Amino acid sequence: MNNNLEQSNSIDGLDKLISKEKQKQGHSIWGNLIISLILPPFSTLWVLYQVWKNNTLHLLLPAMTILYSVLFGLYSYLTLSSPKAFTAVFAGKIENSAILPQGHNFLITILAILLTVVGIIGGLYTRNKAKREDRLSTLMILLLVVILVFQFWISLRELTWVNSVINGSLGNLYQGL
Repeated sequence: MNNNLEQSNSIDGLDKLISKEKQKQGHSIWGNLIISLILPPFSTLWVLYQVWKNNTLHLLLPAMTILYSVLFGLYSYLTLSSPKAFTAVFAGKIENSAILPQGHNFLITILAILLTVVGIIGGLYTRNKAKREDRLSTLMILLLVVILVFQFWISLRELTWVNSVINGSLGNLYQGL
């Protein structure tokens, strides 16, 4: 009888210890997400390396994919609508309207929408799976990393596109320097 009482006390203590450890991992995940947003992709890579060393990559990567997908969707919308705003602001300073490169908008818009949707759905699915099983398969982790890499690549492409619109419309502003 005494042995059963000791076992139930040790099991309760173990449950409390596990719940405290999960709370601590939850707090560190939010801190790591905020740190990863400071100077992406460099801070993102550093945070991913740190959580990989601490064996909590399966908890952070789905949350990071969800957050980055939402931010990527907003960034893509704002970037692809920026030439219209650029033309409205600088209409008096340029002789013609903004020169938009052809064929870029449609393909990049489709890829941005797909990556946003796939990132959010994939992040939610893998987050729930990681919470249930307390691990993720290597294939799932690789899929989330590929989504993040493509999002960074498309973001860079969108930024260079806006730069080409501005340079094509205004020309080289520092030509005489």
